[in-house]
Amino acid sequence: MSEIRVGLLAYGAIGHEHNQAVQATPGLTLTAVCDTNPERIDAARELAPDLTGFTDAEEMLDSGLLDLVVVSTPPNSHHDWAMKALERDLHVVLEKPMALTADECDAALAFAADKGKTLVVYQNRRFDRDFITMRRLIREGSIGDVFQYDSFVGGYSRPCDYWHSDADVSGGAIFDWGSHYLDQVLNIFDAPIEHVSGMNHKRKWLHATNADHAEVIVTFNDGRQATFVHS
Repeated sequence: MSEIRVGLLAYGAIGHEHNQAVQATPGLTLTAVCDTNPERIDAARELAPDLTGFTDAEEMLDSGLLDLVVVSTPPNSHHDWAMKALERDLHVVLEKPMALTADECDAALAFAADKGKTLVVYQNRRFDRDFITMRRLIREGSIGDVFQYDSFVGGYSRPCDYWHSDADVSGGAIFDWGSHYLDQVLNIFDAPIEHVSGMNHKRKWLHATNADHAEVIVTFNDGRQATFVHS
């Protein structure tokens, strides 16, 4: 199997997880990391001493040192970096959410197809043991005919002051964890979607631009429903 040279665009906690995954996967070699903080590049070298570090993302993309780039920047930049990487004939792994609009997603997928390159969203929650077990039980019919699937994430604490709470950067309350849970729903119920509705409101945390409470209801054409609540 030929070697696939990997570059990581942004190196925070998630970038570190990708670094670990690259080290554990035969055929992958981490050759480059880009982050505006040189200390994070040094941290990446603890697992990959021979990598080349960059503080300018386009320099890394132009370096000729990689075949695939993993984009772990904030969500509002995912589309732009995906397009720039594809322009340079690189394969792309995007952290979720893929982009902030359906038009951006469609444009990136079409461009990847035109270039003959792989563009994929990193949906790691598909491999959670609890999800795999639940999906198996539902598909086997072990717990009956499941017609309603509800998921929730939230709590009573103050929202963080990082970009996760900024709607212009994150996409809104649904985009972060909703990307995981709604992806899981689509891997459990295989019927076509008939209708999607949603609501959100803000009552308490005025320092954040994300909604305090958001809900999505997905109805499938076989009558099943799924809900996701982030509050």
